[in-house]
Amino acid sequence: ADAETSPTTASTEPKLSKNALKRLKKDQSWEAKKEQRKVKRKAEKQKRQANKRARVEAGELPEAVFKPRFARNPQPSGVTIIIDMSFNDLMSDVEIKSMARQLGRCYSVNKRSERPAELVIASLTGKMKDSLTHSFPGHANWEPSHVRLESKDMTELYPKDRLVYLSADSTTCIDTLSKDDVYIIGGLVDKNRYKNLTLNKAKELGIRTAQLPIGQYVEMASRKVITVNQVYEILAGHLEGATWEKAFLDVIPKRK
Repeated sequence: ADAETSPTTASTEPKLSKNALKRLKKDQSWEAKKEQRKVKRKAEKQKRQANKRARVEAGELPEAVFKPRFARNPQPSGVTIIIDMSFNDLMSDVEIKSMARQLGRCYSVNKRSERPAELVIASLTGKMKDSLTHSFPGHANWEPSHVRLESKDMTELYPKDRLVYLSADSTTCIDTLSKDDVYIIGGLVDKNRYKNLTLNKAKELGIRTAQLPIGQYVEMASRKVITVNQVYEILAGHLEGATWEKAFLDVIPKRK
């Protein structure tokens, strides 16, 4: 006789509860609208940027508020600016970390500038180099057209007769930026502790000094010392065509 046919086996797949089904549908709906949300966010960002641009053009906001990440059509200014990082021993670990962030800011400003300078970070060694690596792990990939990282001293890189050390203690006030000169910013978190430091270093090396004309446009309560990235932003603004007055006021808070 034929063998008996066994009944059909019931499905062993577990049934989802009502709550689980709701969560599943919610997840599927979220995923389905992912591209829609992306398009919406992009449109909102473009709208915010357009509003900022319109306010800048109307004079309601300073130009510094609206800056693209990259310059659209940069034209090198031909001016060279060095940040002298030979003062490691005069800064605490916290100050060195702060200085590393300021260097990153300078690079960012130069990369966005329509008239970028030839930016050189000189004497980059020891703790300062380590801190820069820690703060910006990808700094080795910074674009050479926007910054040069050098372990050498500035006097090994350029002739002394071209060097001009920018110092708040100098008695000479700078008027214009020349392509023939190389301007040096002291890479130091100063906090008014080191009066005449960069001035004395320049004298020992036999190089010229000058100060920015801050006092003519901004009233400062203390000695005219500002951060490294502020100095660089002022120079960058002036290279892009801003007057000294506008370059200062765009960067230095009026309350300072």
